[in-house]
Amino acid sequence: MEYSRFFMPLAEEAKGYEFKGRTPAGRCIVEARGNESKLSVWVQDLKPETRYTIYLVFNQMGQHVGINMGQLAVDSKGKGEVRRDILAAQLFTFLLKDIIAVAIVDVGAGGVVSPLCGYKDERVHWRHGFKEHKVEKPAEKPAEEPRAKIVEPAPMPSPVEEVAAAEDIPVIEEAPPVPAVIPSPPLATIPEPPIEEATQNTNTLEFFESILNSSTPCQPFSDEDDDTIWVRCEKFGEISFLTNDSSVMNAPFILASWADHEHFILGIKTESSAQQFFLGVPGTYSTDGLLAARPLGFTMFRSCNRKNHGIGDEGYWLMTLSLN
Repeated sequence: MEYSRFFMPLAEEAKGYEFKGRTPAGRCIVEARGNESKLSVWVQDLKPETRYTIYLVFNQMGQHVGINMGQLAVDSKGKGEVRRDILAAQLFTFLLKDIIAVAIVDVGAGGVVSPLCGYKDERVHWRHGFKEHKVEKPAEKPAEEPRAKIVEPAPMPSPVEEVAAAEDIPVIEEAPPVPAVIPSPPLATIPEPPIEEATQNTNTLEFFESILNSSTPCQPFSDEDDDTIWVRCEKFGEISFLTNDSSVMNAPFILASWADHEHFILGIKTESSAQQFFLGVPGTYSTDGLLAARPLGFTMFRSCNRKNHGIGDEGYWLMTLSLN
C-alpha cells in the first residue's frame, strides 16, 4: 500500500501574534496511506482569543488555492493541537503530493493574514491571488410522497409446526443462511511512523548559533567550573532539526519530557581546542531512563545539584551534536 508523509515546521509569517513576548511556532504533518489521509497540527506561543483556520495550499495553473481544513482552537496558554481526517471530497481533484504549504490564517483580520506557515519545499508567495476552494454541495433530491403501506399476509404454518402445536412440542428453528459475502472486519488504526527528516538542510552551525542567540541564557548546573555556555529553548519545532535523525524528537521518551518540562537546553563549549555542542533534555536519572535515552543518542546525564549523579537526581540527558 502506497504511503507518503510530509513534515512541515510552522514558522512566523505575520507579526503581532506573539504570546507573552514569545514568537509562535509549531509543526504540521500531512500523511496518506491508501485511501486514508490525515492532518496533524501543533502550535505554541500563538495569541489566543483569535479565530484561526487551517488551509492546505496548492498551485492550480499558476494560482494558489487553499482548501479549508477547519478551525484551530488556541487555549489560554497559547497552545493548540488538531488531528483530523482529510476527506476525498475536500481534496476534490488535488493530490496531497502536490501540496506546497500549510497556513494558519486569521479569519477575522481582513484579507489573507497568516501568523504561521509551513512549506513543503521552498518558500513561495502564496498569498498573492490566493483563493479558497469551495466544495459544491450536491443538489438535494425532492422529498418523495409517502407510499401506502402494503400489509403482507401472515405466512402459513409448516406441517412440522402444525404437528408441534397440536402435540405441544417445541419447534427447533433452522439456522439462518450463511451470507454470500462475508463482511470485512473494521480497519485497524494505522500507527503513526516516526517523523521523517525535513526536506530543508537545517542541521548547520549557522542555524544552531541563531537559536543560541535568540534564546534565554541559563545556568542549569551548580558546577562553578563549568565552561559551557547554556541557553534555555522553548521552541520544539526548531530543536527537532538539530539531531542527525529528526525522528529522535518524536520518540515517546522525548515527547514525555517536553510535556512535563516544556523546554530543552543547548550548550556550546569553547574552551577546548575544538568546539563542542550539546542538546539537553530534562529528566530524572534512573535505570529505565538510561535504557530509553541511550539508543536515541543521549549518552550522558548531568545532575543539576551535584557533580556525581545518582538514582532520583533531577538533571538533563545530554547529546553531543555534530553540526555541519
